[in-house]
Amino acid sequence: MNLLEWLEKIEAFHPDEIELGLERVSRLAIELNLLDSSAKIITVGGTNGKGSTVATLESLALQSGLTVGCYTSPHLLRFNERIRINGTDIDDETVVESFEIIEASRQLFSEKFGKPLAITFFEFTTLAALIIFKRTELDLVVLEVGLGGRLDAVNILNPEVAIVTTIAKDHQSWLGNDLKTIAFEKSGIFRQGVLNYVGDQSSLDLILQTRPEFESNLFLPSNDVVDTLTPLIADRRINPRRLLKQNLSLAIFAFKSLFPNEFENIDLSNIIKNIQLRGRFQVVCEQPLTILDVAHNEQSAKNLVLQLNMLPLLGRRFAICGMMEDKSISEFLLALDKAIDEWKFVNLPIVRAASAAELVSIGQGASLKGGIQMHESVVSAWRAVESVIEEGDQLLILGSFITVAEGIVAIK
Repeated sequence: MNLLEWLEKIEAFHPDEIELGLERVSRLAIELNLLDSSAKIITVGGTNGKGSTVATLESLALQSGLTVGCYTSPHLLRFNERIRINGTDIDDETVVESFEIIEASRQLFSEKFGKPLAITFFEFTTLAALIIFKRTELDLVVLEVGLGGRLDAVNILNPEVAIVTTIAKDHQSWLGNDLKTIAFEKSGIFRQGVLNYVGDQSSLDLILQTRPEFESNLFLPSNDVVDTLTPLIADRRINPRRLLKQNLSLAIFAFKSLFPNEFENIDLSNIIKNIQLRGRFQVVCEQPLTILDVAHNEQSAKNLVLQLNMLPLLGRRFAICGMMEDKSISEFLLALDKAIDEWKFVNLPIVRAASAAELVSIGQGASLKGGIQMHESVVSAWRAVESVIEEGDQLLILGSFITVAEGIVAIK
């Protein structure tokens, strides 16, 4: 099978039919000898900021001459984006080979115990990444947690550093409706005896309410790192993506902890300039300024407003927005509304998505100050904006990974 056929096969695995827990994926990982690694491992979890933190760690490693593998999710256009070696997406053949190895082991295990060993899509792809990293001589492996923490497949490995960026409400159907429950799940990646970092004081306080055992083993980024970053992130020539200090600080602090000698010779301004990050405040056109962002919850919306406030705006700001129906849509829209003049809500080609009509209704119910229009798709919204946008105006395409992916296709 080619990669597309493999993905169709493993996407048919239904997590609702599989008992949650790490035992199943751990069994396969042990069979495949994946739990021991010569590379240093950093696990990155949290509600928002994971992608920026992973990308910064990757940039730090590459600029230091270290070899690095990164595993992230979801992807925008191609599955291969999820697994990178030294900043390059993995090729189809390597992914397919790893899938074949996993499936063969899964079948042997099932035959041995007389019943099928069921695993989820994310568990399958996590094992694939670990196989690829194991076969490559790497100094550092950075693993992004999918959405949870405690029961996430990447949590089968014991990292040298575990990071939780922020705690906020998202994926409540999986993680719970209150912040304490979410904090408990997210902080499940922490370990005693390793370096555990968290991005802000409020998240740290939440974690300690549910995980008091980490009180002496949980840290915020040090002030010296934070202070060094302040003038750099304010300079658009150095920080064109308007990356946030909190995420940069976490990555730098974690990297410095593991590789102090390599860190001594690092030029932080060069690190920030060379961070590669898809779909996070990604400028795809300068005139008019067009920005892609996968922000999809209230906290990420507030962070996006902070980034937008650093940009001069001479005209109007349009937003093409499509979202999943299980998000806190009203809170997201209200957090952004003061920065948006014209909302263009769209349908997305996925069952889980809220319809454009639903988004319009929610926006009207929230009394958004920006104008509201409905469009059949991201492409049709893009064409409508193209016909009226002027020099000095700005365009955001946001609300989900699917919206941003559709935006990339539309703009091309």
